[in-house]
Amino acid sequence: MTESFGELRSLLAQPATRGSWRALCELMDTQPEHYLREALIPYTERALRTWPTALRVASQSWVLRLCLGRPPATWPLVRALRLAGLSIPGGRDAEALAHHDALASVKHLDIISPNSAAMTLLDTLPHSALSHALDTLHISDWCASPERLVSALARADLTHLRVLELPHTRLDIHALIFLLEALPMEHLTTLDLRHNSLDDRAALALATFPFKQLTHLNLSGNRITNEGARALMSAPSLQRLRTLALRQNRLGQQLEPLLSMPSPMAMGSRIKS
Repeated sequence: MTESFGELRSLLAQPATRGSWRALCELMDTQPEHYLREALIPYTERALRTWPTALRVASQSWVLRLCLGRPPATWPLVRALRLAGLSIPGGRDAEALAHHDALASVKHLDIISPNSAAMTLLDTLPHSALSHALDTLHISDWCASPERLVSALARADLTHLRVLELPHTRLDIHALIFLLEALPMEHLTTLDLRHNSLDDRAALALATFPFKQLTHLNLSGNRITNEGARALMSAPSLQRLRTLALRQNRLGQQLEPLLSMPSPMAMGSRIKS
């Protein structure tokens, strides 16, 4: 036991990286459950307070155990859940995962190329303990209709959401307006809508929306022209923006002088074209 505790202290003294977190999880999986609960978990929880939430991702084996109704003793260390091709046997198990109280500790949800299990989790999100605690939500490579995605998010309680990332989700102007009207945006600081089907109408909708704390807006890889870019840059509700990403849109060369003009938003901002 002394040897494992020494190894744990050595791991926690290293910089917070994916590799050190993975090594930490592997060490935890080799320890007796009573020793984890009595000694290692309380000590590790205190040491991890300064680690980024996004690093503290549940391993696939931990998620599968949670699906079976037997969350590991190490689950209190988890702050992020990543579903990327995760295979969960049976729809009932996926639904059990979505409703498990243990998800209340998850602050960061990352879903990539959602399969049936991830779809079940999204569909039950409105009734899940997960939605009440979420700080960051990332969904990408969405294959179903954008309306289904926005509808699931609209029914959830995402009151504390600060970061919303929906790249490659096929969002268009109609889904965007639904999203803006349905989701609580008062705490949102980052909105990432890269590589969708958003045009100048979407830019105007964003420019006229009363954001209160938005500081980062990523619209790269859409269909926005100079007209939409001008609307965004002059929007009073976007004066707090520190970054506005507009790469791979339909901007013309005549926008270049505009980027250097002093404006409430452009001053002190890092605007990317």
